[in-house]
Amino acid sequence: MKKRTNLRLFYALAMLLLLLGTAMLASGTVRAEGDDDVIPDNGIPVVYLNIDESRGTIDSMITSPDHSVYCYGTLTIDVPEGFHYADFPDTPCESLEGLSMSIRGRGNSTWQNDSKKPFKIKLDTKADVFSLGENKHWVLVANTYDESLLRDRITAYIGDEMGFPFTPRGVPVDVVMTGENYGTKYIGSYYLSENVRVDKNRLNIAELKEKDTDPAVITGGYLLQDAAQVRAGSPDTFYTSRGIDWATHTPSFDTEGESLFSATADGEEAFSGGELGDAYNNRVQQAYIQNEIQRIEDVIFEGGTAYRDAVDVESTAKYWLVQIISLNADAYATGSTYIYKDRDTEDGVSKLFWGPLWDFDFGWDNRYTTAGFDYGHE
Repeated sequence: MKKRTNLRLFYALAMLLLLLGTAMLASGTVRAEGDDDVIPDNGIPVVYLNIDESRGTIDSMITSPDHSVYCYGTLTIDVPEGFHYADFPDTPCESLEGLSMSIRGRGNSTWQNDSKKPFKIKLDTKADVFSLGENKHWVLVANTYDESLLRDRITAYIGDEMGFPFTPRGVPVDVVMTGENYGTKYIGSYYLSENVRVDKNRLNIAELKEKDTDPAVITGGYLLQDAAQVRAGSPDTFYTSRGIDWATHTPSFDTEGESLFSATADGEEAFSGGELGDAYNNRVQQAYIQNEIQRIEDVIFEGGTAYRDAVDVESTAKYWLVQIISLNADAYATGSTYIYKDRDTEDGVSKLFWGPLWDFDFGWDNRYTTAGFDYGHE
């Protein structure tokens, strides 16, 4: 009874935070109604995306169906004096100016929505944005379907509290985009966030190189995702003997397609998840991780307790609990479902872990209205 009460309190707290956040946003957000040139002043950082349209127009980027059109320019972050971010109070948030970057679209369903587009930013040089650790790669999460703008933020807090090694964190920002042809427009309130990525300041597991073939080295690290939204025919995708489809996210072995999108079996457009130019051919690594996932699946279905030596039970249980309590409609069904394996050491074989947590705009009572667990994810 005590465990059930704790779960109810956990869910109630999350809902309370969402309701409070929605109310605060409704009362405090200044919209640029009727005038796209108005610069917001909501007391939160403002991100300025200054695009050099001589190298590619903003309209071409935001109308690209496959995220393949890049724009180039600089990123500036203006942090208001005295700004204090309660989610990590000991972390300073400082202004940054004139960081050279490239930018393109990202996302699946949110990219199809014309009202507010999500973006992927790659800085030319690593920068410590909001003291989250130096990195070139950042995302502007649109939260198009999350009116509270809080669901990913709440999940990041819960992930940290539950002890996940890495859950992407971010800061709410207003975004202004400028280009010679496009003009200066306020494009909305976003969540400037870390993304799911193998890196010492993100998911900190061993990184493989293109030429690695040594049996001891190729045991890790690998980041995999549910293959539901990976392009049909991608070399990254594979099926286990029981029909479970996975795809290698990092490293990616998909060098075949010029587009990040391709039609799936049901005719929908699906994003491959990678970066153009990041993939490489390495059949040894590819065969290893596919065989390893099959081995782990076989161990699980053998029964008994041998699976405990192959899968990290704690991360599996925590991951399931967050998905199930949040009633996440995307759980175990999209490319936002991740597992990973680090490199083996002299002390033993690295287990398979679940995570990181990512993409909860359809969670926390945003799609499902049934109280309690969603039994479809047993």
